[in-house]
Amino acid sequence: MSSGVFSIHNENHDLLGTGFAIKRDEQGVHILTCYHVVKSSDELYLKDQTRCSVSQVFPKSDLATLLVEKVDCQLLDLQKFKSVSNASIDGYTNYLGGSKKRENIKYKS
Repeated sequence: MSSGVFSIHNENHDLLGTGFAIKRDEQGVHILTCYHVVKSSDELYLKDQTRCSVSQVFPKSDLATLLVEKVDCQLLDLQKFKSVSNASIDGYTNYLGGSKKRENIKYKS
C-alpha cells in the first residue's frame, strides 16, 4: 500500500506536481492536486505510469481532483471543522511561467 502522496506526470514523463489521495469510492481513488498542475496536459499519470483522469477543476482556487481506478493507498486524513472564524495560510506561490513570491492569505468570518 502506498502512502497516498503521488507525483503527477504528463505523457512525456515530465514531473508536473504532487497530489494527495483524499477519498475512495466505487469509482476509485480521488486525488487532490493544483489546477495549474493539470491544465496543460491531455494525459496524466502517476509515477508508476498508472493513468489518471481529471474529474473536477476549480481554476479560481487553483484546485483539481483526479480519479484513479485501481490504486491501493492510504488516504490523507482531512479534519472536519464545525466552523472557522479565523484562518491564515502562509506559503509560496509559483504559477507556471510566473515568479515565486511569498503570500499570506487571511480569512475572517
